[in-house]
Amino acid sequence: MINGLITKISAALHANRNRINQISKYEHLASQLVLAAISIVFIALFIFTAFSRINYPFDLEWMEGGAVDHTVRVSHGEPLYVQPSLDFTPYIYTPLSYYLGSFISIFTGDGYVAGRLLSILATFGCFVVMYLISFKWTRSYLLSILPIGVFCASYVLCNTWFDIGRVDSLFLFFILLSAYFLLKDSSKKSLVLSCIALYLGFMTKQSALLFYPIACLLVLRFGTKKFIWYSISLALITFLTILIYNIASDGWFYYYVFQLGQEHAIVSNMFIDFWTLDLWHQFKRPIIIAFIGLMLIAYNFRNEYLVPLAALVLSLVGISYFGRLHSGGDANVLMPAFCGIALLTPFIFHQLQKPIKQLRLLLIPSLFTLYLCQQLWDLKFDPDNYIPTKEDVVAGNEILDKMKDVNGPIWISSHGYWQHYIGKSSNAHFMALFDILRGSENQVKSELTKHILNRIDNKYYALIVQDNDFFIDEVRENYHLIDSLVYPNNSVFTTIAGVHLRPVKVYAPKD
Repeated sequence: MINGLITKISAALHANRNRINQISKYEHLASQLVLAAISIVFIALFIFTAFSRINYPFDLEWMEGGAVDHTVRVSHGEPLYVQPSLDFTPYIYTPLSYYLGSFISIFTGDGYVAGRLLSILATFGCFVVMYLISFKWTRSYLLSILPIGVFCASYVLCNTWFDIGRVDSLFLFFILLSAYFLLKDSSKKSLVLSCIALYLGFMTKQSALLFYPIACLLVLRFGTKKFIWYSISLALITFLTILIYNIASDGWFYYYVFQLGQEHAIVSNMFIDFWTLDLWHQFKRPIIIAFIGLMLIAYNFRNEYLVPLAALVLSLVGISYFGRLHSGGDANVLMPAFCGIALLTPFIFHQLQKPIKQLRLLLIPSLFTLYLCQQLWDLKFDPDNYIPTKEDVVAGNEILDKMKDVNGPIWISSHGYWQHYIGKSSNAHFMALFDILRGSENQVKSELTKHILNRIDNKYYALIVQDNDFFIDEVRENYHLIDSLVYPNNSVFTTIAGVHLRPVKVYAPKD
């Protein structure tokens, strides 16, 4: 009886095959339109937020001002990798973003705008590359928008880092661009462009080295000769750059870019928390869809495009994982992982469009669409919560007013660039100094500590403005508190991305 019923249903389905396929066609189109529409909403939210705060004259993220100091230093022809001091200590990154920021500042002037504009342009570049990668296998104009929307939905999960004037967006763009050329074809032109893009990624942030072996393995599928040529070219240009910079900086380049990072502690809880809290807790539905996509790729293992794509996605997640394991890795290092997960989301929708046993699966695309849209809806955000207000600007200007008539140098431990507004020289950022002081015991650390203590003991600074307790015991021995900065509420003038800080204490020399 049951077999007879199944036979009748099967016969009915086959008899109405054309009608079912027609209905399924409209269902797929409707799903794509919905996914494209909600993706465009998130893209628009990011664009509106980014350009609404691009001119904010203070830090959106507490290390952003230090990056501006780097850009200004490059613009003035001064070296970056020098002996650390309270006057200037570089961040532990390679220098390309500062040089590009210096070029943009020709048109925007010194300040925060150049770095933020560079990050916004780099993020737009990521959007374009993600679209091209998706379109290559889906051949759908609508579905190819989906990964961009899903990535933008992670904007707040990444502490709105996409448009911050730091290195991360530019770094991600070069990694994606290098991967795109490797996925595009095996021509010599594509391989050369991929090699250049990956090298520029290294020059932006040394974490690109993690993608070097993956890129070389992807080239291996094109043949041994191309693999050897690509690997040697990439290694040679990278090695020569390190050698030249190291010689020009008397060894400081290697110290900052490579040695310091190795001295920092591993955050043991992130071995698990990265997967459970950073990814699953915040982004579970795109992850589930991406996982199903990976399983489908494994099923289509012989596909020349899909396996390299899976390698790219896993590499992006691995880069984020490595970044979170090292102390100091904030939500910015999650950007590659969210990007990789987003890249896989259109794949499963594309697979659902294919006929299965001459019939299409009705309702499945709609169910997946609703499933993903629910997650995206939960990630919606109000841009006003991430755009500085007039109160923030007023509070910043009041601090500058307190400093502008001070005779002598001022030490602002976490916001050195502000001093350019009042015609004074900036100072090294707290985090750049702390990266050295939390490292292994060595001569550099010892000399820097002596240098800091000497300046404090000799009351070198006419004013010290702090938003943390950096060398607080020594400061209190030689300086007295003259002002505790008061703000209208807990959010005014607090940095939006990364660590939430603002200046709270002002010290002047005793006597």
